[in-house]
Amino acid sequence: MRYTFRSLWPMRPGVRMLESDLEEFWILDFGLKTTKHDFEITRRDALKSALAAGMASHSLLVPGLAFGCAGAFAGVELLSPFTTSDDEQRLIVMEGGKPVFVYNYAPVAPPTGVSEKFRRANYLHPVHGPDGSVVTEDFPADHHHHRGIFWAWPNCSVNDRKLNVWELDGARTVFQRWSGMDSSRTLFRVQAQNVWRFDDDGFAPIEERAWLMVHALKDGQRVIDFDLSFKNIVDADVVFQGSAAAAGSAGAGAKGYGGFCYRPDAANTPFTFTAAEGRVSDDRMSCETPWVDISWGTGQKRGVTMIQHRDNPGYPHPGWMLRHYGFLGASWPHTASHTLNPGESFALRYRVIVHEGDAQTYGAADAAAAFAQGR
Repeated sequence: MRYTFRSLWPMRPGVRMLESDLEEFWILDFGLKTTKHDFEITRRDALKSALAAGMASHSLLVPGLAFGCAGAFAGVELLSPFTTSDDEQRLIVMEGGKPVFVYNYAPVAPPTGVSEKFRRANYLHPVHGPDGSVVTEDFPADHHHHRGIFWAWPNCSVNDRKLNVWELDGARTVFQRWSGMDSSRTLFRVQAQNVWRFDDDGFAPIEERAWLMVHALKDGQRVIDFDLSFKNIVDADVVFQGSAAAAGSAGAGAKGYGGFCYRPDAANTPFTFTAAEGRVSDDRMSCETPWVDISWGTGQKRGVTMIQHRDNPGYPHPGWMLRHYGFLGASWPHTASHTLNPGESFALRYRVIVHEGDAQTYGAADAAAAFAQGR
């Protein structure tokens, strides 16, 4: 595969933007004398060509290159440890050559024996821990609609039609384009623009924008921030609401599923949930806490902390779903409903920390407090 690399002068060094529908990346801070310089190089020859162009003493940001080659070109400084590859179905994010997560933006087909209705896109799986282990599950046998880290609601409606992208019941999210991508030494960001679309007639009432921001690995913690916005783009009200009442292990009348969700690998059971109040031993459909941690392991413990952003509506919102079979969800608007009039939007922000150790040993409460203070 060949890429077109372009250097523009002057621009802020260390920033990369991927232009939609083009195999084109911006490479900055080459110190070129001309205003614009275009050249085509192969992935294999990228560093060699950069040196031949007289860029040995300048910074180079090259996505998708094997970092192991960098040692042969000591004069080239790679500004960011983050790289990506894109096979037109998945965006694979790496840090220092090790996998971080895969964002599946093209429809993922169900495995054999699972209904075609569960074909889905626009979610993270696999997500990797600091040690490289996979901490998510897709198409679990107990809930085929669960999918890694995802955001969806089962009980939305528009024009008296149920809009259920949670269970993928006649509707799903559809990728439109990448609307932003950049990286630095400490952060990688990408924004996907999607719509919620009915399967039968293609009617798409909701535009979704999802910023995913990965911080550089530090102290055995992988921090991923999610900035999600949802806009009504049709001339009719759209109502958001959690799932209807249902009996189960959480008790009769429990309801409210829908929002920001994490499905851990059920093979790691038993799970331990921890919140601001301490350990939570029972299943919950609500919890008065701004954060929840789910951890596992008998020897080497690992886990994931989910934290609400202080600017979220109703913060700290009690809409939490804690299920010991393997599910953690930050549910909003939970048991209430929220109506989006035409042209209106709302935003939800969350931090996910994939960590070594359990909630106490790595310091989940301190991490949540730091996030609440804007750090």
